[in-house]
Amino acid sequence: MFLRVLAWIVAAALGGVTLAAEATSRQGVVYLSGQVSHFTPSQARPSSNGSLDCRAPNQPLFRFEESLDVDLVELSARNNPQGSANVSITILESCFDGTLVFNYRHNAINGALGGQGDLLVEPSEPSIQLAASPGAQAMVQILYTARRAAPFGSSFRFRMLAGGINFSLQSPEAGNLIGTASRGNLPLLDIEIAGRENVVETGDLPDPQDERSADSGRALNRICESPAPPEFCEVIARAIDEAESDEQRSELTRRVTMAFDAHQVTSIPAMSGEAARIQADNVGQRVQTLRNGGPTPAMSIDGLSLSYQGFRLDSNLLPQSLLSRINGEDDIGSQLLSQPWGFFINGNIAIGDRSRRDRETGYDFDTWGITSGFDYRFRQGHVAGVAVGYSQYSADLDEDGGAMDSDSWTVQAYGSWQFSEQFYADLTLGYTLTDFDLERVVDLRGIGPYGRRIARGSTDGYQFDTSIALNYRLETNTALSITPYGQLNYARTRIDSFTESGTIFDYRYPSQNFDSYLFTGGVRLARPVALERGVLVPFADLALEYEAGLDSYTMQPVLAGSDFDGPLVLISDPDRLFGRAHFGVSYVGLTGTQFFASYSALLFDSDTTRHSLYLGIRFEF
Repeated sequence: MFLRVLAWIVAAALGGVTLAAEATSRQGVVYLSGQVSHFTPSQARPSSNGSLDCRAPNQPLFRFEESLDVDLVELSARNNPQGSANVSITILESCFDGTLVFNYRHNAINGALGGQGDLLVEPSEPSIQLAASPGAQAMVQILYTARRAAPFGSSFRFRMLAGGINFSLQSPEAGNLIGTASRGNLPLLDIEIAGRENVVETGDLPDPQDERSADSGRALNRICESPAPPEFCEVIARAIDEAESDEQRSELTRRVTMAFDAHQVTSIPAMSGEAARIQADNVGQRVQTLRNGGPTPAMSIDGLSLSYQGFRLDSNLLPQSLLSRINGEDDIGSQLLSQPWGFFINGNIAIGDRSRRDRETGYDFDTWGITSGFDYRFRQGHVAGVAVGYSQYSADLDEDGGAMDSDSWTVQAYGSWQFSEQFYADLTLGYTLTDFDLERVVDLRGIGPYGRRIARGSTDGYQFDTSIALNYRLETNTALSITPYGQLNYARTRIDSFTESGTIFDYRYPSQNFDSYLFTGGVRLARPVALERGVLVPFADLALEYEAGLDSYTMQPVLAGSDFDGPLVLISDPDRLFGRAHFGVSYVGLTGTQFFASYSALLFDSDTTRHSLYLGIRFEF
């Protein structure tokens, strides 16, 4: 306001006028010398009776009133791009007849913050022409269109100025009077184009319906609306404003929202149970080998069992007759019979992918684990043991989101309790320590000096898990083996808080705790077919699973080194009910060498489709 009043004072001084800064209506008297005196209707008239003295020495020509319906036109390039102002002239008195023309022009103010190309004025050179007759009136409407938004946190300002008044008058005594009355640079109204309301506009995204990116953009805008926004706010807004095309603006907006997004961290809780699952599978394989292998060998190296996305060919599918021969009952294979102590080494390799689930990040993964342990078999058929395992997990996040790697150590106690020849229960109790390393891509190429960077963070995870499985072998009059089973797995997981480093969008993440319950019901089918040099075993494993716990929750990361909240991260409910089907064939030679091929499919999962082909070989040592 101070600057505006000062501008009016300066203009008045230059033109010899007296003005009111807020007036929307003012009067003026034009003299033959070209001088113009301005005053508001409430101020004193140039003569005591309020009328022109046409014979006065200074020779007044006419008196007029100039009115504007607004004194400020506010525009927004996105929400309110057009506005108008009406300027009208009324001739109150005139000493001569003739024609008058009032001219106007526009200038940008505030230095370099806005040029004529940022504002479209129609007509480009406004003017009002009317007769120099008392009561004559004319008006011009001026239309303003904002061509682009001002940078975030600033505005473009323009001013309409009163220019010269051209007069062409006739007098019987003086003849023609042609001239110009200059009003200096009298400011009449201001036009303001507001700066960007947001650093990023979600409507500029390639997919405006993508709520994940939109939430990221809104969170960034909230930070930049703070009283002391970070420097990157202005840099980002300027880069987007200066985009040369809609396509480039859309791409820059996409990069910013993806870089500010924090949902890549959802890969950590999604992957947190993989190491424990691998180790549990390896121990479960050992328990099934003990259950189905007759007398326990003193040492067993089961080798590497091929797995894909959690499904593996179980060793319990070998026929009992062949296992007896391999265990030495027919002098083939090991001669270490009926020893209570056993030692094993099992391996597991898995590859797979997870589709994007709601706002969670999708990824492709590969993982492997190796497990070694000792166990003891009691005379009643019960088994107890302890195992130690190591696992590695690696994932590539979708949409160039980055990567996640982990290393895990697991300690497990396990056992199997024999209730009868057909009915038995398997139990496990484990603890897993995992080190997670997350790399999140922050791609700001084309935006200031930031370029493409990697936000790196590391944290630890801890998981306690236990399971119990009930198995019952059905007695049949054929070689077909049918074993229905039911299993419950419980896991309690904690992930420590951690802070990223390396980019302008580093986050500090809170700790997380969650529980999982997995209920499984299924049946294993196998039928050995005796061949001359071994046994061919077609098999199938069908299961239906229900996962409870793992209810959806949110976490609020904070921009590192500040108190600014980042976007809210949503971890969604998992698919609760799903199934799996596994079909294959195994060939076991007399020495225990095993070849197999199988196919498996994940069923009823709304986010993931898996079709897998397995080939494998296994040796006994």
